[in-house]
Amino acid sequence: MTDTAPPLDEKSSYPPPYPNPQEGGYPPPQGGYPPPQSYPPPQEGYPPPQQGGYPPPQGSYPPPQQQGYPPPGYSDPQAPPPQQQQSAATTVVVQQQPVEVKVAFRDRPVVLPDGNTTVLRYKIGLLSWIVVGIVCLVTLECGICCVGFIALLIDGLKDVEHVHPVTGQVVGVYKRI
Repeated sequence: MTDTAPPLDEKSSYPPPYPNPQEGGYPPPQGGYPPPQSYPPPQEGYPPPQQGGYPPPQGSYPPPQQQGYPPPGYSDPQAPPPQQQQSAATTVVVQQQPVEVKVAFRDRPVVLPDGNTTVLRYKIGLLSWIVVGIVCLVTLECGICCVGFIALLIDGLKDVEHVHPVTGQVVGVYKRI
């Protein structure tokens, strides 16, 4: 059994029309604002009507007096006349203190404050010897424990010294362990 809706005719496919207020539909709104009134034209002898708001001020009021202070423009006849002060020119000298720059030395060249770039020197360090020891222990049974000494040739396992290119001084050291 199939349920089908009855066919729609043209009139029923649209919503019902709204009622017309003149035909007794919706009642007119109650309350609200009264209708605007027109005022009669001004008569002779009366000033022109002002626009809304307050009338313009008739004059300005003096500012309020603060207690303990004389009114503006008051001079005490017993007070001594003001003395002119002479200003002395002051020179301020600012000296900049040397700044110690902390640089993180890694395995990359570093640009120094004087503009030079450090030269890297690789030195065998603790990490290299630890890797040699581990590889020798693992390969001891095979009889090829000397393979572990290859770790002494790998720069990635060595400590790094940063050297100044002009003076040859060691500027910093990066230790892997």
